[in-house]
Amino acid sequence: WTALLNERGAKTTGGNEFPSKEQLAETDVVILHASEAGNIKGEDRENFEAYLKRGGGVVAIHGGAVSRDPDWFKTVIGGSWNFGRTKFLEGHMSLYFTDRENPITAGASNFDLDDEIYYDMDMMPEAKILAAAYTPKPKQGDAKPGQPVSVYDIQPQIWSYETGNRRAFVCIPGHVYENFFHTSLQTILLRGIAWAGKIKDAD
Repeated sequence: WTALLNERGAKTTGGNEFPSKEQLAETDVVILHASEAGNIKGEDRENFEAYLKRGGGVVAIHGGAVSRDPDWFKTVIGGSWNFGRTKFLEGHMSLYFTDRENPITAGASNFDLDDEIYYDMDMMPEAKILAAAYTPKPKQGDAKPGQPVSVYDIQPQIWSYETGNRRAFVCIPGHVYENFFHTSLQTILLRGIAWAGKIKDAD
């Protein structure tokens, strides 16, 4: 991703440690893509909140949407994994686009891929759902004694979130690294990063 973004005119660095105060001061968009990347504490959280206050953008990919403090993190990215409630399912998934007018998903067509969905996340009502996927969870009232369930729950997998002067973009697909070469998913992620950085034309 560092090479991919730099090839497109961005100035990008990356690492396994949370950015320092000095790095954040030179940053327009923080991309979180690590296991439980939302576990931001102490001085790192103070620096991050100052970054957010000045309008810094955030992109969370897959595990980047996981935090042990969902009540705080969902106010940052619009939704968060909740260890007491959220579930996952690895395997074949169908991604359905619910907003094709948004600059991030404009013209997108539904597609299938092998990855991992999250469901029953803690969501902010202001989050704009851009794409969703079916979960194995039956919808309330659909299960009848002795009959198989044929209608299933569908939940957010890609969304955007704006609050104050800052933007966040979240993409749950991203568990399987080779999917980053999927043309449609790569395009949506690149647009999401541009949008979070307040670039007028996400393309």
